[in-house]
Amino acid sequence: MWWLWACAPPDAPPPRDPVAVDAPRPTLGAPARAVWGGNLLALSDGSFAAVDPATDQLYWGEVGGDQLTVVPAVRWPAGSAPWRMAELQGEVFVALRGAGRVARVSRDGVLRGETEVCPDVRGVAAGPDGVGVACADGTFAVVDAAGAVVARTQVAPDLREVAWADGAWWVATFRHAGLYRLGTSLTPVPLPAGHGASPRRPEVAWRLQPDPVHGGVLVAHQRARTDRVDLTVLGTPAYGSDACDAAVEPAVTRVFPDGTAETTAAYRKGVLSVDLVAEADGTVWLASAGADGTSDVGLGWLSDASFADSDACLTAPGYPWSGITGGLGGRVTAAARVGTSMVVAIAAPFGLALAPGSGVTTRWWADPAAAPDRGVHLFHAAPVGTLACASCHPEGREDGHIWWFGMETGDVVRRTQSLAAGAAAHTAPLHWAGEFPDLPSLLADTFEARMGGTLAPGDADALGDLLASFPRDRVAAAADPAGAEVFAAAGCAVCHAGPWGTDGLSHDVGTGEALQTPSLVGVGSRGPWMHDGCAETLADRFDPACGGAQHGAPIAPADLPALLDWLSAQ
Repeated sequence: MWWLWACAPPDAPPPRDPVAVDAPRPTLGAPARAVWGGNLLALSDGSFAAVDPATDQLYWGEVGGDQLTVVPAVRWPAGSAPWRMAELQGEVFVALRGAGRVARVSRDGVLRGETEVCPDVRGVAAGPDGVGVACADGTFAVVDAAGAVVARTQVAPDLREVAWADGAWWVATFRHAGLYRLGTSLTPVPLPAGHGASPRRPEVAWRLQPDPVHGGVLVAHQRARTDRVDLTVLGTPAYGSDACDAAVEPAVTRVFPDGTAETTAAYRKGVLSVDLVAEADGTVWLASAGADGTSDVGLGWLSDASFADSDACLTAPGYPWSGITGGLGGRVTAAARVGTSMVVAIAAPFGLALAPGSGVTTRWWADPAAAPDRGVHLFHAAPVGTLACASCHPEGREDGHIWWFGMETGDVVRRTQSLAAGAAAHTAPLHWAGEFPDLPSLLADTFEARMGGTLAPGDADALGDLLASFPRDRVAAAADPAGAEVFAAAGCAVCHAGPWGTDGLSHDVGTGEALQTPSLVGVGSRGPWMHDGCAETLADRFDPACGGAQHGAPIAPADLPALLDWLSAQ
């Protein structure tokens, strides 16, 4: 018999952090205030639908000349988090991310029914025979016009995007930007790495839409550097400047029906392009949540020729973020072509702006007295026009990227840590090595030194309030109870202690580095695992070559499936 090593090292000290041990375990609660993107839908009768996930409200809207008319339609219970929408046979199908359902709403505002699909319903799109639904657990389902689930396919974890194009369903995963075409078999379609001075990897697929000009699909995503990021040069933002040298850059990739692809160079003034609108003339509009300062374009556009431009640094002209919000704050989160006008959605506070051609003419606010959310603003702002906090922590989670950092103490490999479940507010000291005792000291290093930002008094508190509000990932509630027994018997809770699953201490488990015990809340949905991402699957973590030869007591292989099932539901 062979054994797997897991959980606490025998000499692990007892838990010491009273916050980590005693704080209430996080629940799903209200949706994160982080921008998700894509919550507008142009309807076939010339009107549009808009949702605000933060208030669980669906609105109907109409454009008349240079004016907007917006009326509330349906409000769901708190935490339902309505998001993506699709129109089928005169009804609007709404993904309820917080409820795990797809709702059907008639055009007269009547809720016709809700279909339970999966714990975290994400993308929806209309096809000829139903609405395709993408789920975070990797399920792709088809719901017919009556609301019945008529097909299910297991694709890949972290599924988020779906589109119908060229007689087939196309789906994409979020963090790792995996694109698939569904047919008689599941066909992976790799995205190109792009071109430029630094090697990069496609990641974080924010939006997937059919390409009305060339067929196939368009993907708005990010690319992250895979070479060394030098953190030792003082006075220069290590994460990049306004010269398209960012550690993370936005991109748009066109995938043709045969699976070949072409991608744009990096483009300025379009940070965090969370939504796209594809026009019949080849223009691609990009709604960018991170526009700010030197990147002040909240709704930019790329021409058809941009995809053939080998320039390493494109410029995306368009409407300034400050003009869209009227200087009142809020982040751009979605766009839709309604007639001859562009309608733009704003979050935190929720509002809509109308741009009929020459500029923004009308703004509508759900609550005219609402103040801008400073934490949301800082989390999505791009201080020097390159990237935002949300570039590496999309939706308040993480991008799954493995970084190679050059530091004064030597080079290290580090996987982006998750912010889900508000763990950052309860798991200090922060970062893998625990070098930051609190959030203000971390922000002084990351937001100011690495990103080139400036924090005013109260900003750290505003960001801390936002981080604490992030919900945990929505995973299956059921877990194998035998896994909890294996976890306890192996002594895992000595280090992974309390409701947050961490003792707040650093340990060397055989990797050669003393690193902080990571929280186990939501651990099943944030692969790859370990500080250097060596575990492609959660099971790989229990290989001593990856997880560390001193990573606790032995676990029999027969007990591992139950433990993995239990961990995946935390």
